[in-house]
Amino acid sequence: MEMPPAMPPPEAEPSDRHRQEVAALSALVRHVRDGIVVIDEAGRIASINPYLARRAGLEAAAMSGRPAAELLAWSEAEATATVPRAANLDLVAGGKTLRCEAMILPLAREGDEWLRIVVLHPPEAGAPPGLSDFERRVLAALGRTLDRPPPGGVSGQIEVIVVDAVKQRLGLRWRAVAERVMTTAATMIGQRLDAGETFARVADTSFIVAFRTTSVEEASGRARAIAEDILRHLLGDAETAGIAILGTADPLPGTVAATPSPAAILEARIADGRDQYRQRLAATIARLLREARLETRPIRRRGGQESGLVLAGTDGATSNGLALLRQAGVFPRTHPETGLLPLALVVDRLYRSLDGAGARVPVHVVPVPLSLLDDRQGLDHFLALARPLPEALRRCLILMISDIGRDAARPRLTDLAQRIAPFCRRVGLAVDGLEDGAIAYDDIRPTGLRLLWTPALAAIAQREPERLRRLVENAHRHHCLVLVEGALTAEERVLVEDQLAIDLTVD
Repeated sequence: MEMPPAMPPPEAEPSDRHRQEVAALSALVRHVRDGIVVIDEAGRIASINPYLARRAGLEAAAMSGRPAAELLAWSEAEATATVPRAANLDLVAGGKTLRCEAMILPLAREGDEWLRIVVLHPPEAGAPPGLSDFERRVLAALGRTLDRPPPGGVSGQIEVIVVDAVKQRLGLRWRAVAERVMTTAATMIGQRLDAGETFARVADTSFIVAFRTTSVEEASGRARAIAEDILRHLLGDAETAGIAILGTADPLPGTVAATPSPAAILEARIADGRDQYRQRLAATIARLLREARLETRPIRRRGGQESGLVLAGTDGATSNGLALLRQAGVFPRTHPETGLLPLALVVDRLYRSLDGAGARVPVHVVPVPLSLLDDRQGLDHFLALARPLPEALRRCLILMISDIGRDAARPRLTDLAQRIAPFCRRVGLAVDGLEDGAIAYDDIRPTGLRLLWTPALAAIAQREPERLRRLVENAHRHHCLVLVEGALTAEERVLVEDQLAIDLTVD
C-alpha cells in the first residue's frame, strides 16, 4: 500500500512576547505619521506604513517580504546595527532616489534575531532647511501646549508613547472610557516631566513627548518607564506582565537664540521658582525623616487590662510636620517614605530591643496607608523595607492597613492584605466610618478591625447603635477583634464595652 506523503511539521506558534511585539509595532506604524519601515532578521520588509508607501508611490502590501535593498540604499553596518543609529539613507522610489534623514531603531527578539525599525523623514518640496516634515509637525503639536510656541525648535529628544495595549485589553469597552483613560495618561505624563519639557496627544492612543536631553538612550528609557507606569496604573501588574513598550526617538534641532521677551523671562523665573520649591520640599522631608520620633500607646482589653499590644505612631512634632507636608501636596502615594515612617521607626526600635537582653518586647500594631500599598512605587518601598526582616522581628508586628474608605475595591484590598501577610504576625484593618463592605474576612482573616472614634462616629453610635452593633457582630463572627481608638466619655465607654462588646481600646 502506498504510504501518503509525510505531512510537514506544523509551524511553531509565535510566543506571547513575539505577538505583543508585533502588536505594539503595528500600533506604532499605524499611529506615527511619518515614514516607517520594519525590516525582519532576514533583511526583508515586514511592513511599511501608508505614509511612506504614498510618499514613495508604492503599494504597501506588494512590498511585504521584498528585500530591504529594493527600498533602501543602506550600508551593511546600517543594515546590521544593534544600537539606535542616526543616518542619511536613500529611499528608492520609481527609479529615483530621495535622500532622507533617518533613525534606525534595532529591537532584539528571542534568540539572536533582530527587527529594525527605520524612521524616515522624506523632505517636502519647498521645505525650509534644518527642519524635517516630522519635526515641524512635532513642534506644531507641542506648540499647542505652550503659552509661547518655540521660535525654531526644542532642544532634546522626542518620544512617542503608545497606550494601545489598554485599548486592546478593554475591547468594546474602550469607546465608553477612552477619553477618561487618555486624560489619566496625560496627567501621569505631565507629572513625570521636568521643567522645560512638554508633551502633546498626536493620535487616538499616542502621545509625543519632548525631553530636555540629547541622549536617545535616556529619552527612550524615560518614555518606556512612563508608558509602563501608565499601563500598570490602568491595567494592573498582572495584565501588563510581558507587554512590550516601544517608541521612536529622534533629536530635534536646538532652539534658535533670540532676545528674551518679558513673557520668556517670567516663564524662566517661574521654572526657577518651581525648582527651588522642589529643593526646599526635599530638604524639609529629609529633615523630618531624620528628626522623626516614635510614640506608642498601650492597647487595653475591655475593662482596662493590658493586652500586650501597643499602637505605634509618631510623636506630636512629627505628626504636625507630616500634616504641614500634606498641605504642600506630600502624601504616602506621592512620597512613600512618609507613609512608611512609623513602620521604619518601629523596625529600628525592634532591632535594638531584640539585640538587647531583658524585658519582653510587646507586639506593635503599625498602620500602613492603603494609598501607599495601592501604588506600585509605594509597594516597592514597603517590600524593600519588609523583605530583610528576620522572623523574630516579624512576630512582633501586626501591620494594619489604614484609611480604608467606602470606595476601596474589595479584590484589591484582599490582594494587598495577602501580599503583606508574610512580613508580619497578623494583618489588621482600619476602616473609615462604619462600612466594612470592602473586607473579605474569609480571605484576609484579619486579627483586628480598628474604628477611629470621632465625634461624628460617636453621634452615629448614639443615634443608630444597631449599625455599630452589626459591624462588631460581623467582625466577631469571623474571629476578628474590634479596636476602638480615641477619647471616649464614661457613657461612651459603657456603650462600646458593655453593650457592644468592643474587645480593645486605645486612648
